[in-house]
Order: sequence, then C-alpha cells, then structure tokens
Amino acid sequence: MKKSLAFIAAGIIAISFGFARHEKFEDPKKIQIVIDAGHGGNDAGAQFEGYSEKEIVAQITKKIKDMNRSENVNITLTRPADIPVTLQQRTDIINTTKPDIVISLHVGSSLNPEKSGVTLYVAKENTSKERASLLARKLGDRIRKNHDFKVDEIQEAPFFVLSKSEAPGIVLQLGYLSNDFDRHYLTDDKQQSRIARTILECVNDLK
Repeated sequence: MKKSLAFIAAGIIAISFGFARHEKFEDPKKIQIVIDAGHGGNDAGAQFEGYSEKEIVAQITKKIKDMNRSENVNITLTRPADIPVTLQQRTDIINTTKPDIVISLHVGSSLNPEKSGVTLYVAKENTSKERASLLARKLGDRIRKNHDFKVDEIQEAPFFVLSKSEAPGIVLQLGYLSNDFDRHYLTDDKQQSRIARTILECVNDLK
C-alpha cells in the first residue's frame, strides 16, 4: 500500500512538474514588424551619381527580411518589389497588419555635401507617439554603438505614414547620398548587412 501511494505521489509530482515546465517555456508572443521601404517604381526618391534612394532602402529591407531567423519575429514589407506603393496603401497595410512597430527606411540628399548622419523621426501626433519615441531612442543608441554614423536628435514630423498609422512608427533616414562617407557606406554590401543586422537586433529586443 505504501509503495502504491508513493508511486501515485511520484506521478502527481511528475505531472505537476510537466505543467510547470509547459507554463515556463510557453512560446512567447510573436513580434509583428512592418518594414516600409520608401519610394519605388517611377519614384526614385533621392538620387546622386547613379545611386537612388529607392534601390538602397530596398536592398537593406530585403536583407532585414532574409536575415531574420527568429520564429517569434514576423516581418511584413510594404514594398516587396520595385513597384509604386501610395502612402495610403502603405498605411492600409500597416493598419491591417497591426504591428508592434513600423520602421520606414529612407535616404536623404542635400545641397550641402558636408551634411551627413542618421536622423530618426516620430509623428507629431499619434496615439503611439510615446512608444515610438522610446523605440527610436533604442535604435539610435544601437546605431551609435555599431556604426560610424553620426546620429542626430530625434525629430518630430507630420509624415503621412506615421501620422495615419495606428501602430508606433519610426522614419529612419540612413544618411545622405550627397555626402561621400554616407554614400560609400550605404552602397557597400557588407555595410548594408551590418545596418540590417542592427535593425534586427533592436527588433529582437522587443520580445
């Protein structure tokens, strides 16, 4: 009888331990990310010496998607090919996907060739502005740590995609094609991969 009771008790403990393990290692929530590659199709965006904004951000966006190995991070692209996508269409994709964060990639150009560096923008008016600002700070800090880019203070701007999206969003302007250092950095395949990896690292921190 004592042996039977001991056997039953051991079984209960084993089952309880199994439940505890299941609760502890339950799959974490999937992180939904939308990456918005600016411009596309007939809209090349910023251009300089044969390079275009639409191509550079598309290349980096593809690298982000391809380098993602996490089963818990799902990445949606608003522009998966070189096609025109309106601002309203981009916003519709975002609001349908309901992501945890939106990162819109852009590259600038300036009449001043000395102007350089990364700028992060958040919407002036958005219900998720506080969270977007927090994520922008984290991404800016990581870029400073991993790259030689100068990172400007976070700016507020009335960008359509940020203002009309229901999710927290950031516009990440990755330097200037008109600046020699920025242009060489942004058009180098290895550096593009480093940029993509930095963005993915920041995204994975959301988990």
